[in-house]
Amino acid sequence: MIKQLNRIDIAVTDLPGACAAYADLFGVAPHARAADSARFRLANTDVLLQAAGAILPHSGGEGLCGMAFGVDDLERAARLLDNRGVAWTRESGPDGPRLRLDSAASHGAPVTLEPVPARDTRREAETGLTGAGAVVGVDHLVLRSANPTRAMAFWGARMGLSLRFDRTFPQMGARVTLFRCGDMKIEVASREDPAKAEQDDELWGVSWRAADIAGLHARLAGGFDLSEVRRGLEPGTAVFTIRNRTHGVATIAIGARQLEA
Repeated sequence: MIKQLNRIDIAVTDLPGACAAYADLFGVAPHARAADSARFRLANTDVLLQAAGAILPHSGGEGLCGMAFGVDDLERAARLLDNRGVAWTRESGPDGPRLRLDSAASHGAPVTLEPVPARDTRREAETGLTGAGAVVGVDHLVLRSANPTRAMAFWGARMGLSLRFDRTFPQMGARVTLFRCGDMKIEVASREDPAKAEQDDELWGVSWRAADIAGLHARLAGGFDLSEVRRGLEPGTAVFTIRNRTHGVATIAIGARQLEA
């Protein structure tokens, strides 16, 4: 059913400031601007910054507020959702008609389904999306959940995404599962807690894919508060945390770990 991640939506209270911050992060100017939004085009998705007061439904704060997944056939997707017991409503979004999943059915995750864009997606590469310091796209989105079994049933059985990684990290007290979506992933970070099992899941963070993790760290060091580069949870990866100017989005960058001499 789902072919790709069309778009990530981020609510911001200071649109000009957020636009400048994400232009610095990505190394490219916005692809499009409007009075209440700015859109960036990366190699595998769009990132839409939206003025928080213009978004419904939304609490009004800053942070990730939507995941728009691309499907080949919206009507077929609607029938599949019905057959799988997932409630939805039809509405118009920033890119046209879409299906918004009921928040109870998605356990709080802000999910919409939209047609895959007719264009050759962002695969119309922007000038800045190359080179050692490039952010080439999104690697994974992160949700937090107190009910990993429920999350696996939703993303795997109901949404049809392929489970690619499922490991428990005792030192962190966490279980991490990864579901493949096109060339990116949905990560569910879980700390199982029966007392909170019925609480909504939270769309919490994003990992940006680096062409060269050391090169990106060097490029961003002058304008962002960064952690040191460290070993990632996935084999063969290295990551660093971006601590500021992300407008409510928990953010890391990820790339291939360089072999030590």
